[in-house]
Amino acid sequence: ADSSSSSSSDARSDEIWDRFARARRVLTGGFTSELALSFLHKNSDSDRLVMDALKKALEERGASRNSVLHNCAVSAHAYLNAGTTNDSFLRDHLDWMRKASNWAKFSATASLGVIHAGHTTEAMTLLEPYLPPSPPPRWGGP
Repeated sequence: ADSSSSSSSDARSDEIWDRFARARRVLTGGFTSELALSFLHKNSDSDRLVMDALKKALEERGASRNSVLHNCAVSAHAYLNAGTTNDSFLRDHLDWMRKASNWAKFSATASLGVIHAGHTTEAMTLLEPYLPPSPPPRWGGP
């Protein structure tokens, strides 16, 4: 009889801790950000053909070398997919995205932040390919 009451109290304790963890997640904002991310991803209505047509038009006119127009196209992609985590166009055209230089490169990387806004759990993993490698730690000396 003693072991059954012990296991039922353990189950009750686990249930209480589970409820506590769920309440904490709701109160700290984790639950709402997960819901918003899920909603934006499921209800995204952006048309990839728009970006394909824009990229093609820029390349036909030789404007793909113009950093201002290139930056506009990358920014347009960010606005089309803001918060949806849908960066498939940029991933499929990494060579095109890498044409950016200086501030345009910064803006292109920032556009990934706009696309993945709210996806805090995987932020550094997603941005790692686009960020410079971190230097090895230095020991001693300036």
